[in-house]
Amino acid sequence: MLPELGQVALVLALLVAALQALLPLLGAWRGEPALMAVARPAAYLQLLLVGLAFVLLTHAFVTADFSVRYVAENSIRCCR
Repeated sequence: MLPELGQVALVLALLVAALQALLPLLGAWRGEPALMAVARPAAYLQLLLVGLAFVLLTHAFVTADFSVRYVAENSIRCCR
């Protein structure tokens, strides 16, 4: 469940990054300060979402959750 939550957080961070790139540019082109003001909160939200994904991946490494392929292939606890 937690690895899927991390993946959802990364997908949401990607969508926020797209909005962060497009809305302020559209606001600058149209001269609308409200759209330009979206940039800073979007950056904070993106930081939160990527940080959440990082914490969940770290949790998968600490608990040796081998259901995550990346953890199974790169964990020290795993025998090769």
